[in-house]
Amino acid sequence: MVKMSGSNVEKLARIVYGEARGEPEVGQLAVADTVVNRVNHSGYPNSLDSVIPDHDRNWQQAKAENNSEYQRAVRVAEDALTGRKSDPTNGATCFATSANNPAVTDNQYYRATNLQQIGNHYFVGRQARH
Repeated sequence: MVKMSGSNVEKLARIVYGEARGEPEVGQLAVADTVVNRVNHSGYPNSLDSVIPDHDRNWQQAKAENNSEYQRAVRVAEDALTGRKSDPTNGATCFATSANNPAVTDNQYYRATNLQQIGNHYFVGRQARH
Protein backbone atom coordinates (compact mmCIF):
# COMPACT_ATOMS: atom_id res chain seq x y z
CA MET A 1 0.00 0.00 0.00
CA VAL A 2 1.40 3.39 -0.98
CA LYS A 3 1.77 5.60 2.06
CA MET A 4 0.95 9.29 2.14
CA SER A 5 4.20 11.21 2.58
CA GLY A 6 5.72 14.38 1.20
CA SER A 7 8.15 12.33 -0.85
CA ASN A 8 5.42 10.16 -2.36
CA VAL A 9 3.25 13.19 -3.14
CA GLU A 10 6.21 14.75 -4.95
CA LYS A 11 6.90 11.57 -6.96
CA LEU A 12 3.28 11.05 -7.92
CA ALA A 13 2.72 14.74 -8.73
CA ARG A 14 5.77 14.60 -11.01
CA ILE A 15 4.23 11.79 -13.07
CA VAL A 16 0.85 13.55 -13.19
CA TYR A 17 2.58 16.70 -14.38
CA GLY A 18 4.63 14.86 -16.96
CA GLU A 19 1.94 12.57 -18.31
CA ALA A 20 -1.29 14.53 -17.91
CA ARG A 21 -0.44 18.22 -17.75
CA GLY A 22 -3.25 20.06 -19.52
CA GLU A 23 -5.78 17.26 -19.03
CA PRO A 24 -8.98 17.85 -17.04
CA GLU A 25 -8.59 17.14 -13.34
CA VAL A 26 -10.43 13.80 -13.63
CA GLY A 27 -7.90 12.75 -16.29
CA GLN A 28 -5.03 13.71 -14.01
CA LEU A 29 -6.64 11.83 -11.12
CA ALA A 30 -7.02 8.80 -13.39
CA VAL A 31 -3.28 8.86 -14.16
CA ALA A 32 -2.42 9.23 -10.46
CA ASP A 33 -4.77 6.44 -9.40
CA THR A 34 -3.42 4.15 -12.12
CA VAL A 35 0.10 4.56 -10.73
CA VAL A 36 -1.13 3.93 -7.17
CA ASN A 37 -3.09 0.87 -8.38
CA ARG A 38 0.04 -0.46 -10.07
CA VAL A 39 2.10 -0.16 -6.88
CA ASN A 40 -0.66 -1.91 -4.93
CA HIS A 41 -1.05 -4.70 -7.53
CA SER A 42 0.84 -7.95 -6.90
CA GLY A 43 2.08 -8.11 -10.49
CA TYR A 44 4.15 -4.93 -10.25
CA PRO A 45 6.94 -3.58 -8.02
CA ASN A 46 5.61 -2.28 -4.71
CA SER A 47 7.14 1.20 -4.56
CA LEU A 48 6.65 4.45 -6.42
CA ASP A 49 10.38 4.60 -7.12
CA SER A 50 10.09 1.34 -9.05
CA VAL A 51 7.14 2.31 -11.24
CA ILE A 52 7.74 6.03 -11.87
CA PRO A 53 10.44 7.10 -14.30
CA ASP A 54 12.13 10.44 -13.70
CA HIS A 55 11.59 11.84 -17.17
CA ASP A 56 10.03 15.31 -17.10
CA ARG A 57 12.66 18.02 -17.35
CA ASN A 58 10.05 20.74 -16.82
CA TRP A 59 9.13 19.52 -13.34
CA GLN A 60 11.85 21.38 -11.46
CA GLN A 61 11.04 24.63 -13.24
CA ALA A 62 7.31 24.29 -12.53
CA LYS A 63 8.09 23.49 -8.90
CA ALA A 64 10.36 26.52 -8.57
CA GLU A 65 7.68 28.75 -10.11
CA ASN A 66 4.97 27.07 -8.02
CA ASN A 67 2.69 27.57 -11.03
CA SER A 68 -0.97 26.51 -11.17
CA GLU A 69 -0.25 23.29 -13.11
CA TYR A 70 2.33 22.30 -10.51
CA GLN A 71 -0.11 23.07 -7.68
CA ARG A 72 -2.87 21.05 -9.35
CA ALA A 73 -0.55 18.06 -9.92
CA VAL A 74 0.35 18.09 -6.21
CA ARG A 75 -3.32 18.34 -5.17
CA VAL A 76 -4.29 15.46 -7.50
CA ALA A 77 -1.42 13.33 -6.17
CA GLU A 78 -2.61 13.96 -2.62
CA ASP A 79 -6.17 13.04 -3.63
CA ALA A 80 -4.99 9.74 -5.12
CA LEU A 81 -2.72 8.84 -2.20
CA THR A 82 -5.34 9.60 0.46
CA GLY A 83 -8.30 8.21 -1.46
CA ARG A 84 -10.00 11.55 -0.88
CA LYS A 85 -11.55 11.25 -4.36
CA SER A 86 -12.72 7.98 -5.86
CA ASP A 87 -10.66 6.28 -8.57
CA PRO A 88 -12.25 7.17 -11.93
CA THR A 89 -10.49 4.19 -13.58
CA ASN A 90 -12.03 1.48 -11.39
CA GLY A 91 -8.64 -0.05 -10.65
CA ALA A 92 -6.68 0.46 -13.89
CA THR A 93 -2.99 -0.42 -13.80
CA CYS A 94 -1.99 0.82 -17.27
CA PHE A 95 -2.60 3.88 -19.38
CA ALA A 96 -1.60 5.20 -22.80
CA THR A 97 -2.57 7.94 -25.22
CA SER A 98 -3.76 5.48 -27.88
CA ALA A 99 -6.23 2.61 -27.63
CA ASN A 100 -3.90 0.61 -29.88
CA ASN A 101 -0.88 1.03 -27.61
CA PRO A 102 0.50 -2.30 -26.31
CA ALA A 103 0.23 -0.89 -22.77
CA VAL A 104 -3.58 -1.09 -23.01
CA THR A 105 -4.09 -4.15 -25.23
CA ASP A 106 -3.96 -7.89 -24.61
CA ASN A 107 -0.63 -9.66 -24.71
CA GLN A 108 0.62 -13.20 -24.12
CA TYR A 109 0.75 -12.67 -20.34
CA TYR A 110 -2.23 -10.45 -19.56
CA ARG A 111 -5.72 -9.72 -20.78
CA ALA A 112 -6.72 -6.06 -20.78
CA THR A 113 -9.92 -5.43 -18.82
CA ASN A 114 -12.25 -2.46 -18.44
CA LEU A 115 -10.85 -0.35 -21.29
CA GLN A 116 -12.06 3.22 -20.94
CA GLN A 117 -11.08 6.65 -22.18
CA ILE A 118 -10.73 9.59 -19.81
CA GLY A 119 -9.51 12.79 -21.42
CA ASN A 120 -6.78 11.93 -23.92
CA HIS A 121 -5.73 8.70 -22.18
CA TYR A 122 -6.96 5.13 -22.28
CA PHE A 123 -6.95 3.08 -19.07
CA VAL A 124 -7.11 -0.69 -18.48
CA GLY A 125 -6.77 -3.23 -15.74
CA ARG A 126 -4.76 -6.41 -16.20
CA GLN A 127 -5.83 -9.98 -15.64
CA ALA A 128 -3.19 -12.69 -15.82
CA ARG A 129 -3.66 -15.40 -18.43
CA HIS A 130 -3.57 -18.86 -16.91
